[in-house]
Amino acid sequence: MVNKVILEGVLARAPYICQTSNGNKKALFTLEITTYEDGATTKNIELECYSSAAEKIENLQGGETIYAEGKLYRYKSTKNDCYMLAVSANNVEVKKAP
Repeated sequence: MVNKVILEGVLARAPYICQTSNGNKKALFTLEITTYEDGATTKNIELECYSSAAEKIENLQGGETIYAEGKLYRYKSTKNDCYMLAVSANNVEVKKAP
């Protein structure tokens, strides 16, 4: 079974940067993805990345266009006691404006 996600979207806000217990940098961020299935709709996708991928985006602000590749995973939300989907990105690139 293949588990690969490729996303390109706009950074919703500055990423939250922290460190793991073993000292690796971790970035948590949200991409706004616009779809055009039934008119234009924006969906928010939660992502996380580590180490060098986190360093690439740690100083960004909202509004930057981001390309991310990674894997989909499921976790239990502590806020509303349900399961959520997110992406663990292993490759993150900042797209430069033309």
